[in-house]
Amino acid sequence: ESTLRRHFIAARVLLRRLLGAYSNRAPDAVSIDIGPHGKPGLSNDPSLAFNISHSGDLLLIAIGATPSVGVDCERPRSVANAERLAERVFTDAERAGLRAAAEQSDAARDAFFLRHWTRKEALLKAFGSGFTRSPRELDTLAATTNGYVLDSFGLPGAGHAALARPSSAIVRAQYRYDF
Repeated sequence: ESTLRRHFIAARVLLRRLLGAYSNRAPDAVSIDIGPHGKPGLSNDPSLAFNISHSGDLLLIAIGATPSVGVDCERPRSVANAERLAERVFTDAERAGLRAAAEQSDAARDAFFLRHWTRKEALLKAFGSGFTRSPRELDTLAATTNGYVLDSFGLPGAGHAALARPSSAIVRAQYRYDF
């Protein structure tokens, strides 16, 4: 059995346990539906929103009593084609920020790119649209975009992460699970 498959299974088991705890159900009674653009949701408790992201052995789960939430995480890595990717997904101001970071160093460029990439992904996942909505419409330099608060946080030694949540939602708990 591959490491990727084991991580996928472990993530789903953990997700079901957490969702069960938050919805007062046994993990095997948690019913997860997939929306039209791939966003998961609870069919038997629509008042509880969740989202999941993984990158390598890094796993991030957000759960909230809110209409929607989105998360994304990325392991630190070199993004050699960052400027080309940015042309397709970043706003003009974000591309200017990326160019300024690239003038400092490749590491600064990569960190800037991954920080704003995770913010865009988290927003698109929160909206439930995925990339059917143009990421160039979304300003990730702002703290709030389209009614969603963007929280970025580094995971020491592990990577970059972002959470998109409605401005009325509050983050109450964080858990860390290492595979």
